[in-house]
Amino acid sequence: MDNTLKVTIIVPIYNVEGYIRQSIESIIKQKYTNFEAILVDDGSTDMSYQLAKRYTQDDDRFILIQTANFGQSHARNVGLKKATGDLIAFLDPDDIYDPLFLYDAVLRFDDDTDLISYLFPKQKKRLSGGDVSIDSFISEMFLGRIGTVVWNKVFRRNTLCGVFFPEGEVHEEILFFMHAFQNIIKCKIIDEDRYFYRENRDGNTNMTFDEGRIKLVNHQLDFIEWAHKEGYSKAYSAMIVNVLIFLMNYIRQVSMLRKIEYKNYAVQVFNDVFLRKFRLSMVFEHGQASLAIIYFRIRLMLEY
Repeated sequence: MDNTLKVTIIVPIYNVEGYIRQSIESIIKQKYTNFEAILVDDGSTDMSYQLAKRYTQDDDRFILIQTANFGQSHARNVGLKKATGDLIAFLDPDDIYDPLFLYDAVLRFDDDTDLISYLFPKQKKRLSGGDVSIDSFISEMFLGRIGTVVWNKVFRRNTLCGVFFPEGEVHEEILFFMHAFQNIIKCKIIDEDRYFYRENRDGNTNMTFDEGRIKLVNHQLDFIEWAHKEGYSKAYSAMIVNVLIFLMNYIRQVSMLRKIEYKNYAVQVFNDVFLRKFRLSMVFEHGQASLAIIYFRIRLMLEY
């Protein structure tokens, strides 16, 4: 264990007064203690800032910053600019770290490792841990096994120089990863789940449908083109299936809400991606998901 590696934990805070104490306590209880935690309050209108100050004021490893309400991406970017650690980790303010989250990650950071990921919470299918290619790592992200999220991952800070979260975007992590992977050479997966994600809470944007999430497709298509140019065939295949499944679910939801304009646009994008990028070989790679895509395409042909 290299105790000299300092970890910066970035926590964006917004109106989470009912959860922030547990989140902070999970940082304090980390077995690995060489860290700084940068808490950025994004203009909370409840008691989040006051509670964060109360729980951290006696621990000089915590840095509390207050800003106007510019959104989660801005708060994370503030943290990135202030970070002094060798490694960067993220924690959402309503979630909890396992006490071994930092310890197990740092333990596996050898001199040339750039990025480590735990499994996405509650994953039933286990993965082979250890070194993986960038192609395989991105593929596992889009297959959902480690997820396209930053909070179950630890980055080497020098790979994030000049890499920030786009502000005012939907699911900004997609573009963040696309830029980060231009600097990342070696990845590892830890075959454990050490991040506790709170799915059901008021204000969780993942719990509500937003028709504006169609913008996510453009980010994914940019990422797909990059992966194709880099020759990452596994990632390319997984990303095509992922974006088509997303569009399928989106079309179903806007159909139920009778959002005809959004539906027509999404159908157009689905058909374009299917005809230009989907390959029958993906059926052998992704089985049931690919068959569902083909079946959905046939239904669209009958409807339009």
